[in-house]
Amino acid sequence: MPAALQRVVGNARLLRELLLRFAPKATSSLDAIESNLAAGSFEEAAQRVHALKGLAGNLAAGGAHDAASALERALREGRAWGTQLCALRAELEVVLGGLATLGGDEPSAPSAADDAAPAALRSRLAQLAELLELNDLDAEELVTELRQATAAAELDRLAAEVARLDFAAARATLRDYAARLDLSLADPGAAQ
Repeated sequence: MPAALQRVVGNARLLRELLLRFAPKATSSLDAIESNLAAGSFEEAAQRVHALKGLAGNLAAGGAHDAASALERALREGRAWGTQLCALRAELEVVLGGLATLGGDEPSAPSAADDAAPAALRSRLAQLAELLELNDLDAEELVTELRQATAAAELDRLAAEVARLDFAAARATLRDYAARLDLSLADPGAAQ
C-alpha cells in the first residue's frame, strides 16, 4: 500500500477512491478477457489484458500486474495461456479481497496527511503553472519529478507537450489535471 500511496502523492482519500473504482473495472475486464479467449479473439484479449495490467500497475498491485504481463506476453507470442489466466484470476482475487475490507459506502474520515498531501501537490502544480506561463524549460524537470511521484496520464501528456515546447497545450493539460483532482492552482493567499 505505501507504493500506491506514493503514486497519489500521499492522498489517502484519492487512493481509496481509485481502489474502489478498480474492483468493478477489474471484474468486468476479466470477464471480457475470458469471453474474448473463449471466442478465439486473442488480439482483443491481449489488448484488454494490457489495459488491466496498466490499472494494476497504477495502483501498485504488483502481483496482478506481473500476472497480467505474463498473460499478455503469452497471448502476443501465441503460446499456451491457461496457466497465466489462472494466475491473473488468483492475483485479482487477492487484490479484490483486500479491497472488500475498504467498503464503499462511507468515505473515511480525513486525516492530517490527507490534508497535507493535496497542499503539497497543489504547491508543486502551482510552481509548474508559473514555469509554464513563463515558457520556462525548467518545467520539464518538475514534470519529471511529478511523473515519478504520481501515476497520471495527464503528466505523461504534459511531459510530451513540454518536450515539444508546446507550453500553451501544457498549460491547458495542467488546468485539466488540477480540475480533475479538485485542486485550485490559485495562490490561497491571493486576493480574489
